[in-house]
Amino acid sequence: FETELPGSSDVRIRVWDFDHLGGLKDELVGEAALDVEDRWFSPVWQERFSQCAPIEVVPLKLKTTKAVQGELEVICEIMPAAMGEMWPISNVESIPARKYEVRMVVWDVVGAPNGDPVEEMSDMFVTATVPGVAGDQHQDTDVHWRAKDGSASFNWRMVFPIEFDPSKPELARIDINVWDFDPLEPWKARELLGATTLRQELLDEIDRVYTNASAASATDDDEQACPFGQCSLPALRHGCPACRGLAGRSHT
Repeated sequence: FETELPGSSDVRIRVWDFDHLGGLKDELVGEAALDVEDRWFSPVWQERFSQCAPIEVVPLKLKTTKAVQGELEVICEIMPAAMGEMWPISNVESIPARKYEVRMVVWDVVGAPNGDPVEEMSDMFVTATVPGVAGDQHQDTDVHWRAKDGSASFNWRMVFPIEFDPSKPELARIDINVWDFDPLEPWKARELLGATTLRQELLDEIDRVYTNASAASATDDDEQACPFGQCSLPALRHGCPACRGLAGRSHT
């Protein structure tokens, strides 16, 4: 888009629900407004973001309600018209899914409740589940028989081959459950002693591996280097503070 500043400079973005049946009108989900003039004449913007625009999260609203209809992630890049030809538009295609191998060791369980309150012990084992588009992967440890005081040791290795799609971060998690197994009554439902989910830890580890791999491949490719000399691109979710959002640039 081209505009003159000062002047009319609001960029209005509307999100619609498409009527694929064709019988009804498309429904407006919400809209957001970006004030280009406020950004361009802001000293903070000029100092921090004139060379590299940040990823902004703006609310989607409707005139018919005060409730927020969701959020929109955008990059608003502003430059003099003469710079538009000098700064080409970057590729904004989504990062493709990549294959990883997740290796996890279940060492110990401490502080779990006793499955048998009379004898104050449990026949304890641990399950780990990694969700996926093609189906869940599930693995168990062996059983620590007659574990006392809510403590058990396993030293059990688990390996999960996964394919991580950045557009589906909700699938990047490991669901871990601790169970009490009753060998005398195996038909009974297992008793759940505790559960947890590794989500952010897995995302951070994937991010680290992706960034390191990208940095290694960038050594022979100057186009992959950070233009500010502070990191290697592309990173999975972010680069250095100076180039955050660079991979999603577009002209405004």
